[in-house]
Amino acid sequence: MKIEDQEISFKRLEKGEKMPFDLLLLADPSLDLIAEYLEKSEVFAAVFREEIIGEIVVFQSNPETVEIKNVAVKPDFQGKGIGSFLLEQAIQIARNGKNKLISIGTANSGVSSSISIRSLDLSWLK
Repeated sequence: MKIEDQEISFKRLEKGEKMPFDLLLLADPSLDLIAEYLEKSEVFAAVFREEIIGEIVVFQSNPETVEIKNVAVKPDFQGKGIGSFLLEQAIQIARNGKNKLISIGTANSGVSSSISIRSLDLSWLK
């Protein structure tokens, strides 16, 4: 994916790395809940020019199911397909892990968090 002809990368954040709490708090207003699910989840980031501009948190809730706990994009980058990009990448990771179900369990913080699923490539679900 590109913005302004610059590539956006997708990377896993390791447990020791600094977490993007500014973004995590956009999607979930409870720092306590964030800390609780981060311990058991994988965090992935969309990176543009060495800056984390989006994140998605994926939790393996059982052997065949992953749950998306948190997804957020910096306000200046919203509406550019970053949220869809994050979801597509998380879906691919879940698919590679042989998961049969992906659930969305994000908090309703009052912040607009809608993502157009019409633009996602879900053709592999057939």
